[in-house]
Amino acid sequence: MSGLRLIGLWGAAAVSLAAASAPALTTIQDVLYKADGSRFNGLAVIEWKGFEAADATVVPTQMVTVQIRSGNLRVQLVPTTNVSNGAYYFVRYNSDGKIQFTEIWAVRPSVTPLKLRDVRISRDSIIAPGLQTLMPGFVDSETPAGAVDGSNAVFTLSQAPAPPASLALYRNGVLQKAGLDFTLNGNTVTFAAESAPRSGDILLASYRLAEGSSGGAASGAPAPEILCSAAGESTNSLAPSTLGSCFVPAAALSEGSRIEVRYEFQQQGGTEGFIAQVLWGGNTVLTRGVLSGEPFLSGRSEFGFAGGRAQWTTVCWGSLSPWSASMGEATDDWSQGVLVTFLGQLSQPGAGSVRLRNFTVLRYPAR
Repeated sequence: MSGLRLIGLWGAAAVSLAAASAPALTTIQDVLYKADGSRFNGLAVIEWKGFEAADATVVPTQMVTVQIRSGNLRVQLVPTTNVSNGAYYFVRYNSDGKIQFTEIWAVRPSVTPLKLRDVRISRDSIIAPGLQTLMPGFVDSETPAGAVDGSNAVFTLSQAPAPPASLALYRNGVLQKAGLDFTLNGNTVTFAAESAPRSGDILLASYRLAEGSSGGAASGAPAPEILCSAAGESTNSLAPSTLGSCFVPAAALSEGSRIEVRYEFQQQGGTEGFIAQVLWGGNTVLTRGVLSGEPFLSGRSEFGFAGGRAQWTTVCWGSLSPWSASMGEATDDWSQGVLVTFLGQLSQPGAGSVRLRNFTVLRYPAR
């Protein structure tokens, strides 16, 4: 057999193998309108937690951004109604520089395109055939139990991650690698000897729970509501520039509730250093200068509401600079809602820029 024919057969086999390994997709296609009858223009940001498709294809945690032009939305996704772990898609519609609304999709297998009405579901229950009655629970930003002293390597989570691969474990903001930095057995995390957390290290774990479990069940805390979650902008300005924002409505700021704001800044294409700021209304809850040559800054601000005031706590850390904490009280009027604003600027002129990589605003309702 000629060499060319062998190459042709090998190429055809490779294409067939690739096609066979790809999961089946369902097309969602529809036209979106605004209330005034004009067509929607913007973006749909679709996120999902990792899951295993019906054909055993592994779909890792990820997100995709779809452009909506003149109201036309079209996207192909792996079906979720025929998987066992209650997978779903969380969708944010962005237009005019802000999140307009969010919804949850359960996508069924279909050879013909589905409309949005075919995939939209309630936040509280799954109504599509073949799904469980409750969505799976999640645990976010848990501090594993155990002594952080440089010698202890064994830590305990409140619940067992399910699936185990859903565990995202961070040490001082750096994602740890399963099998290399640590091993997981049930709800027990064991660090490698050379990776044992040292005194002062910050450990945070987020993971998925088994079907029918709830992230709030273990701690008594209600499940959080996502108010905003998006990637921000970048700037090379030496003056404070808005990189992102989230409006928190007055209805979300009830007595006894909590708001959590998470964010990550990044320096791109240079080593000038930068300054990051986070504002809660007119109150500055973070101002942090990042060293020249330091690429990342991560942080979290929490707000508790009581007595007509908001007490805030902020923690942040860099890829090189140490962890720090601050706290205070915000006196903004809640009655009209509050705008969370993320600002950035370079510390000195240069060819680089500072970017708000992502931010998330969560609400924990009182109960």
